[in-house]
Amino acid sequence: MSRARHHLLDIYETYVYRTTTAKQWSKLRKLRPFLDEKAPGSAGFTQFVTWNPDGPGLVEPHIVVWINLKQHTSQGSLINTAAHEAAHAAGMLFEHLGHQIGSHDEPHAYLVGWLTEWLLDGLTVSAPD
Repeated sequence: MSRARHHLLDIYETYVYRTTTAKQWSKLRKLRPFLDEKAPGSAGFTQFVTWNPDGPGLVEPHIVVWINLKQHTSQGSLINTAAHEAAHAAGMLFEHLGHQIGSHDEPHAYLVGWLTEWLLDGLTVSAPD
């Protein structure tokens, strides 16, 4: 069974979360009420929000990535979804920071690669019965 994960991207002062089951999504929602009540029905989903857990004042950026393991039938499809969602997450974060992504943008490429590896850590597709 995969575990939910979270990490603080220190350099960007942004919290990142990975959930792979409806139960993990529900548990995270209790801590992060900006999430929808139900987990997404899609194979993958990325949400970016700025949120202040204490009310008015400075907000914190949060990225939540959903990867539905049940909808993946191969490691290849899982890698595809992780890379796809990592690209969304990096794009959303850089848009928030005001950083325009160019065609040879090393910070964006690095972040997509790092996020993809982080999202995949500990995930495997179960062999079909």
